[in-house]
Amino acid sequence: MRFFNQGVELTEYTDSIPLLKFHKRQMVYVFLLCFGMGISLQAAAQGISQQDSILLDSLNAQPGRLLQDSTQATILERAQQMQVLNKYQECRHFLKSIEDVIDKAPSKNDYFQARIRQQLSTTEAHMGNAQACYRYGKQVLSAFENLPEPDTALLRNNYQILASASKQLGYREEALHYCDRWLQMTDEKETPLQKAHVLNMMGLIHSHLFNQRAAQEYFRQCYDLRAQHAPESLPSVINDIGLMYLHFQRYDSAIVWLKKGLEFRHSNLDEQILIHATLSTHMSDAYFQLGKKDSALQYSENALVIRAQYQSLKVDTMQMAVLDHIDILMNSENRQLAQAFIEEVTPFIQSNKNPALESRLYVSKAKMSMHFQQVDNAIRYYNLALHTLDTSFIKGSALFPDSLYIPLQPDLSLINTLESKADALDQQYTGQKDKTFLLAAIANMEKAVEYMNRYMYRHPGSISDPVVYYHQKRLVDKSLSLLYQLYRLDKEQVSLQTLSRLLEIERINSVRKNLIYQQLILQNPQADSLQKEWQYLNEALRIQASRNASDSSVTYDSLTEILHTTDIQFQQQFGNYHRLAIEESTTIPAPLPGSLSENKALVQYFFAGDVLHCIFATGPQFKWYAIPWESEQKKLLHEVQVMLRNPQVQTYDRLSDLGRVLLPFLKNVQPEELVIMPHGPLHHLPFEALKIREDYLIQHHSIAYLQSLARTAGPERKPRYFLGFAPFYSSGTKTSIGKVGVAYHAQPVYLTLHNSQDEITLTGGFFESSYFQGPQATEFAFRQSLAKQDIIHLATHTLLDDENPLFSRILLAKDSLHDGKLYIHELFTLPLQAQLVVLSACNQINQDKGEGLTSLATGFYMAGVNKLMLTHWPVPEGENTAVLEDFYKHWRKQGEAMPQALQSAKREYLTTNDEASQHPYYWAGLVLHQNQYLSDKGFGIPWKTLFSIMAVLTGLAFLFIFYKRRS
Repeated sequence: MRFFNQGVELTEYTDSIPLLKFHKRQMVYVFLLCFGMGISLQAAAQGISQQDSILLDSLNAQPGRLLQDSTQATILERAQQMQVLNKYQECRHFLKSIEDVIDKAPSKNDYFQARIRQQLSTTEAHMGNAQACYRYGKQVLSAFENLPEPDTALLRNNYQILASASKQLGYREEALHYCDRWLQMTDEKETPLQKAHVLNMMGLIHSHLFNQRAAQEYFRQCYDLRAQHAPESLPSVINDIGLMYLHFQRYDSAIVWLKKGLEFRHSNLDEQILIHATLSTHMSDAYFQLGKKDSALQYSENALVIRAQYQSLKVDTMQMAVLDHIDILMNSENRQLAQAFIEEVTPFIQSNKNPALESRLYVSKAKMSMHFQQVDNAIRYYNLALHTLDTSFIKGSALFPDSLYIPLQPDLSLINTLESKADALDQQYTGQKDKTFLLAAIANMEKAVEYMNRYMYRHPGSISDPVVYYHQKRLVDKSLSLLYQLYRLDKEQVSLQTLSRLLEIERINSVRKNLIYQQLILQNPQADSLQKEWQYLNEALRIQASRNASDSSVTYDSLTEILHTTDIQFQQQFGNYHRLAIEESTTIPAPLPGSLSENKALVQYFFAGDVLHCIFATGPQFKWYAIPWESEQKKLLHEVQVMLRNPQVQTYDRLSDLGRVLLPFLKNVQPEELVIMPHGPLHHLPFEALKIREDYLIQHHSIAYLQSLARTAGPERKPRYFLGFAPFYSSGTKTSIGKVGVAYHAQPVYLTLHNSQDEITLTGGFFESSYFQGPQATEFAFRQSLAKQDIIHLATHTLLDDENPLFSRILLAKDSLHDGKLYIHELFTLPLQAQLVVLSACNQINQDKGEGLTSLATGFYMAGVNKLMLTHWPVPEGENTAVLEDFYKHWRKQGEAMPQALQSAKREYLTTNDEASQHPYYWAGLVLHQNQYLSDKGFGIPWKTLFSIMAVLTGLAFLFIFYKRRS
């Protein structure tokens, strides 16, 4: 078959589209018209270029002329003319030269400089340099907003440019912010099509954020405006609506809209050809997802036929369409036809020298080889694809001069190629049992994980896209599976650092996903801008250090100084946000073997599909258990959770059964302290209540829970100041939860806390205490009383929400300024310095994911708290107060570390109460979470140690007196 060289009979298809029936004479006229316009435009451009040179020379000689209004108007007019003529390179050079002259001028006009930068932002947008467009746009925005009388039209235009650039860079929430600002400033003079463009952009962004209801509403408004004022532009918005439904996996709805788009006819032939080809391609995707391969293949062929008549095979878009069609053919089992297309398009793509297309071609060849079980060939093609992507470069025009080159950032195509290559190597290992293939598969998968982490870090908005987030999680799961195969084969070749870092990446991204997805990090564009600037500078510094950049005008030292200054500014203004956005995203340390002792163990859990991975580390050694997690184990966990929360259920044997499943490492070793890092539903399980050899785990092991290995804490000081809050709830009081995000929740009934005021007075008796009780325990009083408090004890209801974790909330008394609901996201900006926060009455909406509890701990950590003590369920007040009082006694008076003090308090409770009161419901719910791995060793000398020292000293004194008397 020679599809492109011999041509294709298109009569049947072209007859169905009247606009494709062009007379030859009309085509000649069109060609001559375009040719004549091209000559005139070229001549005009050359004339402008000469005038620019004269103007720049005169301005360099007399910079003061820039202060004249007429000169400024001439410069801006010239820039706009060059943009109209598509002379963007010349326009950029011209405007940057004007900026140089501005620096030489005797005095500066900030407004005129902002206008120049706005023109630069527009130029960079036309050239597709989103980062440079974004940078200039932010500078212009700062200048325009600070003017005494801002120019509304210019400000609105800048909002639109910034919205588009932010969207391209993945800063979706920021793009929505600028779109909202643009809509707020729209007046009656604004054209409806501009408003439709902004509404369309908001629909696309909400689609990527999986806000289906909002996306549908914005697309509806856009469709109505275009239908009323420009019906010929409807196919483009219809295409976007179809894409939205594809994104939400509503394929039938997508097909309905895409077919509607194919029915439209456009007065512009080129635009109709392009939109028809695009719509057909998306129709093919929708049918393929529905399993209708014949229809998918038909529409893919239609798209290809349309492009084939009006585009040369040498055109990039045509070659990409062929590659899309090849994928459809392979997925439809038409491998011979796919192979023929590959052979046809290969010479054109290789001569084109486009890295994206070339790597995509190699991936298609690799997939074809995998179809024919030619794994060696597949691996070779994957290597070629990776080499093509790794050696491609782009210019970095965001914050740096043109002479500084930045390597192409890892994109999803590179990550997918690494993943596919690792899968092929794993298959090769399965067949040949050669460890070399397994090691190569692990290396490629780990690289894919690292690149995905860097991709999500460089594009903060992408982490809120479930497709990207779960892709990253899938990569981590596959890496764990490969590493576990290696661990069973050769334990010495798997390190604890590698495993811990892999799991830490997933934990941090999970937390960041919740923060960004809820759009409530700080709601501060300035903080977001500082983070992005820090990212760009740090990336450039890394590249500069690894390359010979002697030709660059930006030196390594100057970049270092700029980065240092930016980092200090970020930390000073937004310290808590800096910890999560910068420190934990770029530095993910693993525990050093020296930080583990034989008496202390780190236990990490991680769910990967139907397997629960358990990594037990003590001393320099670690053991790895892959625990099946299927319906039987899920049912067991559910039964235990029901029992723990209901003292009437006494199925103690289930505690032993779950202990054998989750604690297999305790058969041979008995560390005194367990630091547990739970995952998923295990966040809601107090391990203290599990049974080993007929005893509760807490009777032989102190237990603390850890959120992240990336966090460290400073030295612990002796606690002195205690702040207690005990709002009063009458029996049966309902607290309305209302609407959270897009979800409605039930309205739980909170029980009376009869002993809450006694609880804070008894436990606060060990410290210098301040109390707020009843109606005085308001949210305003809490915010005003935080400074210099070592312990904050909240004897009030806390509601944990797994579905909307940042909307978990602490209930306080209402006041004139606040509703009494302190949401977790509100903690991020509070100046907390407490060593310990105690929440003694937690409730939960659900217990599926554990994200509510994780975000609760993260919220307090972001606010500056080191340790958090909370209850998994509303524990009876009398028993809870007794355990807390004993805990404070062991911690404050006897100087024990917090995990050991809580263990001592629970052991005392078990030994002093009858059998009925020993049910875990009464004591196991209270747990300790810490935000650093190395727990404190107490701030005093434990009484047992002190007694031993005194006994030894007394014995030595008696011996000394005895020998002295004998002598």
